[in-house]
Amino acid sequence: METKAGDPGAFAHFDLNRVPSPAFVVDEVAIRKNLEILANIRERSG
Repeated sequence: METKAGDPGAFAHFDLNRVPSPAFVVDEVAIRKNLEILANIRERSG
């Protein structure tokens, strides 16, 4: 199954065949990092 992960090893130990299709599999760590960036922008922009 093809992935769109930014990091080639992001799904190295993840069996994508066990995920029902269609489905979105997200990187929780990346989402949290992006939310921190957005929170910082919100704080700085008033």
